[in-house]
Amino acid sequence: MTLVCGGTLGPYLHTRGRRSAAKRLVNLGMTVIDGLDAKATVVSRDALRSANALSA
Repeated sequence: MTLVCGGTLGPYLHTRGRRSAAKRLVNLGMTVIDGLDAKATVVSRDALRSANALSA
């Protein structure tokens, strides 16, 4: 499963809190994509196309 944040993951959290949340999500098997340009443009059953890359 992939989480596209479309900005910063947990922007209301302290930096340590964001790192902890991201680490926990990764440990649960998720892919986390964040940043100002992190926006999903096409989503299909087996792929996600973001504004700047393709993830399968």
